[in-house]
Amino acid sequence: MVSNIRKYKGTRNVPVAREFNTIDINGDVSQWATVMPEYFDYHGDTKSRDAYSYVGNFHYINNTGRNDLVSMKVAMDEEYVYFYARCAEDITKEEGTNWMNLFINSDRRYDNGWHGYDYVINRARKNGKADVEAFIGGWTSIKVGEADYNVTGNIMQIKVNRKLIKVDSSFEFKWADNSVDDGDIMEFMDKGDCAPNMRFNYIYVNEA
Repeated sequence: MVSNIRKYKGTRNVPVAREFNTIDINGDVSQWATVMPEYFDYHGDTKSRDAYSYVGNFHYINNTGRNDLVSMKVAMDEEYVYFYARCAEDITKEEGTNWMNLFINSDRRYDNGWHGYDYVINRARKNGKADVEAFIGGWTSIKVGEADYNVTGNIMQIKVNRKLIKVDSSFEFKWADNSVDDGDIMEFMDKGDCAPNMRFNYIYVNEA
């Protein structure tokens, strides 16, 4: 449906980054002020739900909303790629495998990895290092390295070597919190929060 609507109505051009930026993820977040493009997600979509269906035969309860993702950015230099996620409120304490996950589709294909995602970052972490895992078939993944990360208030930043996740000048990414934890991609539509919503991805293009 989305594909056909876009063919009929058209879409805006994908925003493009035109310079390299090096970010100290342990430094002041003002470094991100001039980094563009900025990607947005709906504010307030993590509210708990507790209601009966219209006909009254189904009681829907969902309390999985946790960190409300609202703004994302990406920066890149010749060696590293940097990710920024801002939440509506201070990010919760580290908890479990589906806390502030970052999914990467590095080759922009959808017939490999897990539904096209080649890597997931931060399903496990220790001492300021987040595991980088590669999907090797469906939801099965193996650790291939580590990324640096920092959480300050409502902002999380990740720094990862470009070669480790095989990103060039264009890739797709998605943030998710308290969402998919068992390989059921439809949970992006129902559990926690993800940015962008549902089955969509952000597209990053750098023409520096």
